[in-house]
Amino acid sequence: MLVLMLALTAPLSVQPVATQGQSVVSAAVQPAAERTTLESDQKVTFDTVNDISLYDTAEDLVDQCGQPVSIEHNRLLGSKEYIYDDMLVGINNGIVHYVQVDNKAGYLKVNNEYMEMTPSSIRATLGEPDFVAQDGEVYVRDHHAVKVYMNPDSGKLQHVEFFDEYSF
Repeated sequence: MLVLMLALTAPLSVQPVATQGQSVVSAAVQPAAERTTLESDQKVTFDTVNDISLYDTAEDLVDQCGQPVSIEHNRLLGSKEYIYDDMLVGINNGIVHYVQVDNKAGYLKVNNEYMEMTPSSIRATLGEPDFVAQDGEVYVRDHHAVKVYMNPDSGKLQHVEFFDEYSF
């Protein structure tokens, strides 16, 4: 019984396990290489995507982009979605909540930086992502995030979303 209890608690030990004469190898987190793009270490925030801010009102959006093709209600998020030819803008309580740029858009513009709608062009401009998920790459600056959604099988860009990281 005592042997069983010791065997069960052994993996919980905080001491490294090594046999005599062998060294213990430990992993260390290394800082990212220096970057020369719109990256978090430069303290550049994501203020706009395709000239739309998360602080814009629905009226600001229509003044800038014109009337949407349609307006639909998103029950899950409780928002109105203003649908344009190459983007969708979510509005909650009269304020832009998120911007989703479709892969058929001619370009992506973050702040004043233009880039092609390809993962490699976005990465070249924004740098290495802060997070990599199965469905894409996430860049976070201050409390705003840009997520590049990609098809997990092909790696092709599906759309890019701009949102406040605390909103979801």
